[in-house]
Amino acid sequence: MHHPSWRTILTIFLVLLPACASVRNSEDSLIGLSEVTLAVDNRNFSDASIYASDGQHRTRVGRVTGKTRREFTFNWYQQDILMEIDFTGTNRTLRSARQIVVPGEVDDFLLVIGVSPNGPITFSGR
Repeated sequence: MHHPSWRTILTIFLVLLPACASVRNSEDSLIGLSEVTLAVDNRNFSDASIYASDGQHRTRVGRVTGKTRREFTFNWYQQDILMEIDFTGTNRTLRSARQIVVPGEVDDFLLVIGVSPNGPITFSGR
């Protein structure tokens, strides 16, 4: 039976060490579970994919058909949230302003997507 050399073990350790540090740093910004309710009023003719974002990473919330209104509920772990909108058939992404999420509460937000694919969008608490 062949045992790994100390060089192999040291190499693995040095590769994994930065990954562990980045996980620890990202956990420091977590606030605990919050339930977010998002009402989306898509006044645009195009369908839109909606994403929740912390500014670095985004999570798909759902899709809203053009000229319809839809409500979503999802869990969020960061202290603030912004919304990103991708329109079907374009490569344009719109971003909302940031909103604060209160930990342990149900946070209600309204996202209004304007008629123009360039905006405006409104993201606010309800």
